[in-house]
Amino acid sequence: MMVMSPKPIGNSIMIQSFNVRIDEEDLFIFFLDELNKANGEDNIFIADRPAVAIKPVQSMMTKAKKFLWLPMNQVNDGQDLINGPLNAMLQDPVTTD
Repeated sequence: MMVMSPKPIGNSIMIQSFNVRIDEEDLFIFFLDELNKANGEDNIFIADRPAVAIKPVQSMMTKAKKFLWLPMNQVNDGQDLINGPLNAMLQDPVTTD
C-alpha cells in the first residue's frame, strides 16, 4: 500500500512506503505499471492526451500494448496535412519504438 505525504514537496510527492521522491510524470508511469501488473500485464493503454499521456505510456516498464491517439492536428503547417512538418510533441513517439 502506498502512503503519500499530506502535501507535495515542490513538484515532488513523497511515497513513504518506498521512501523515494518522484515527480508527477514518474508517479503517472508508476501508477500505469502498477495498474498493468494488477491486471495480469499485457493490457492495452491508449495515450489520448498528447501533452500529458504520451511520455508516461511510452515509458512504462511492464509489458503492455501501447497506442497513440492523435486527437489534434499532427502537423505544424495546418495547410499541408500530408507533407507538413510533424508537431515537435509527436516526433519522438512516432519515430521510435
